[in-house]
Amino acid sequence: MARTLSGPPGTADVVTDVADAFAETILTAYAARTGPRFVMVLSGGPTARRCYECLATRAVGRISEGLQDKLYLGNLEARRDWGFAGDYVRAMWLMMQQETPDDFVVGTGEAHTVREFVELAFAHAGLDWKEHVEVDTRYFRPAEVDYLCADASKARRVLGWEPAVTFAELVRIMVEADMKEVESRLKGGTEALRLTVVAEEWHS
Repeated sequence: MARTLSGPPGTADVVTDVADAFAETILTAYAARTGPRFVMVLSGGPTARRCYECLATRAVGRISEGLQDKLYLGNLEARRDWGFAGDYVRAMWLMMQQETPDDFVVGTGEAHTVREFVELAFAHAGLDWKEHVEVDTRYFRPAEVDYLCADASKARRVLGWEPAVTFAELVRIMVEADMKEVESRLKGGTEALRLTVVAEEWHS
């Protein structure tokens, strides 16, 4: 089994974390009865297209084109272990090459604040994050886990795995991807893009 970073047992505070905990529990029980024949990755991973990092990079793309002015976020001091999905896929492949299935935690082992992420994201587009980001207490989680950082020492030791993409590089990749997406949509008409933004905000 493979695990990306997830909260400590009993600390699930959002629907996806609860689903992750259930998946891990049921598959562990299945493995105990039949023997491990699978690889499991919990989706609480740091590059999931949700939460702070995606809101930030999408906002950078929109703000840089004048389509948005403010980004409202919750706890900027929460620390997370953010990593590149491609690095994690490489870890999965290495796990599949092992003769005996085993459990591994996958993560960078580095924790950075949401504030750091936001600052880097806006700086990459030549913007001052303080002019566009505001803290809104409505977005604070009642059961916030302030610090999440993976211990991937076993994966490093057994698999010889190391993350190749740094935190700063990850932020750059995400910002550039979202800026390109905005530019692409602009070619289809500003009004169409505005309606897309409104629709996405309504569903978020």
